[in-house]
Amino acid sequence: MSLTDKLKPAIWALYWCILHFVAFVASGNSLAQNLAIFAGIIVLQFNGKQGPRARWFYAFYPGHLLILGLIRHFIFST
Repeated sequence: MSLTDKLKPAIWALYWCILHFVAFVASGNSLAQNLAIFAGIIVLQFNGKQGPRARWFYAFYPGHLLILGLIRHFIFST
């Protein structure tokens, strides 16, 4: 996140596009990689301050990964 404060937005956007283009080519047209480029929109919204709902995110993020892991386990365990 601190990278967005140090670079001008146009330079950061160019860096972001180049990074994702290289990852896209290396991944072999992965859908997840194609959608990951939109994460830059969220990163550019960062203003350097913690929002009022940030504590909720600290519980949500590992929780949703646990749920996705359990779903994957039950789907592929049989």
